[in-house]
Amino acid sequence: MYFNKFLGENIMYNILAYCVDVIHIFVIIFLVGGIYMNDRKFPRLKIFHSIFCIIVFVSQLFFNMVCPLVIIASYLRKMANPDYKIVLDSFVLKILREQIGISLPSCVMIILSLLITIFALTNLIAIIKIKKHAN
Repeated sequence: MYFNKFLGENIMYNILAYCVDVIHIFVIIFLVGGIYMNDRKFPRLKIFHSIFCIIVFVSQLFFNMVCPLVIIASYLRKMANPDYKIVLDSFVLKILREQIGISLPSCVMIILSLLITIFALTNLIAIIKIKKHAN
């Protein structure tokens, strides 16, 4: 019965919400880590990273600067526990606040997302220009 206290009545929805959180962590690692990727060694992966960054930022714009993965995880938790209050807050800011004790305004994540997207866009343009001159 410990699992019912920890995961709620509808265990499957809570497990799915935790799986979305794990996916979210990998997405963040890819977004940030991809900045440091060598575009000469991994040009296709760097192109994918750049396009992925742009898609993530546009999707956040579409959802009022909230990541769709946060929305999905929140609604899965709500389905697992009807008393759960949905708060659409930044995943990173929530981790910083609850686990580390650092409270930052949400504009910090918006600015960081924008900077990563601008960097990805400039990388994409540079890679396209390099490929165009190579041919």
